[in-house]
Amino acid sequence: MTEFKEIAHAGGSVSIKRLPGGQTSIRYTHSRATKLVLQHICVSNEGKLLDIVPFTGIGPMPPYPQPSIVGHLLSDQNGMFGKKCPSCSSYFRTDFTGKQIHCPYCGETGSTLDFVTENQYNFIIAYCQQYSEALRSETDYTIDYDEITRMLPENASSPWVYSEEQQQSQSQCRSCNSVVDILGDYGICPRCRLHNAKKIFNEKIEGFEQRFLAAYDELTDRQQREEEWEKLLRCVSEFESMANELNKFLVRIPMAPQRRQNLDRLSYQRVLVVDRCLSEWFGFGILSGVSEVDQDFLNKMFNRRHLFTHKGGRVDQEYIDNTGDTSVRLNQTITLRSKEIKRLITLVKQIGNNLIDGFESIN
Repeated sequence: MTEFKEIAHAGGSVSIKRLPGGQTSIRYTHSRATKLVLQHICVSNEGKLLDIVPFTGIGPMPPYPQPSIVGHLLSDQNGMFGKKCPSCSSYFRTDFTGKQIHCPYCGETGSTLDFVTENQYNFIIAYCQQYSEALRSETDYTIDYDEITRMLPENASSPWVYSEEQQQSQSQCRSCNSVVDILGDYGICPRCRLHNAKKIFNEKIEGFEQRFLAAYDELTDRQQREEEWEKLLRCVSEFESMANELNKFLVRIPMAPQRRQNLDRLSYQRVLVVDRCLSEWFGFGILSGVSEVDQDFLNKMFNRRHLFTHKGGRVDQEYIDNTGDTSVRLNQTITLRSKEIKRLITLVKQIGNNLIDGFESIN
């Protein structure tokens, strides 16, 4: 995907036709070879968005707040709608059109109408004004969005012409199949709140597994192999990144202020402490099914990652205190072995999925 590419709305045209008895007929046509999703929204006479009006096919529309005008909103040419979170102000796109929505970034839950962007609002109001004009003048109107787009001078603005913006990562929820397009990799589903951490994290770890196998088979030079093992230590960083992402949703769960403060400060680099805290606070740990020998190994390797990141691989007193590792000396520069990296990647995958499964069990 091309990041931050503008995607125009689906276009088409809408006709407002006067009928005998003061009734009106509204017809929407679309002939482009692109996706289109149309959403009805009723708007008060003061311009307030009141409710989403579901489609019912032929026949009367379902009851909706009165007095109001039923406007419409067009998806972009991918069949998605841009949204702006009223809490964190972050932008995303989704194909979900229900009445309640969740922000994939911060978890804010609210009416879909609260997530309407400024451009979308201006479009809806422009339509409602045109519809009101048609009623007052008793004249048939046709609004050709495609023609307006073609005729608009370059760099000119119009409420009829606006674009959404493609973000960085598009994924489909494994539970409800809704599609979301967000910045970064991680986020919750706007429809059902399921986090995409399981899919994204496992894809990343599988990438580390493949890189390890390729390096193990292809690299023969000792220095090149050691440099590659050091790069593969990043699997620890991927675990921490995913864990911190889930943690920002855990702190939204109702709890005592002191516990929330402790949770917010929790460092996922300290795997033994994390396991104990999460077990006490939420009833699940990250070291379930991990032997004591492997727990000690994880603790050592997580702290070694810190040495390589901040100390050039040179042992300091903090490392010795945190791990009790008697196989190294203070100020010694350590090296990594292939069997250690292979074992580390496997264990990081295990504790990462333990965390995700525990998170999903309570969220």
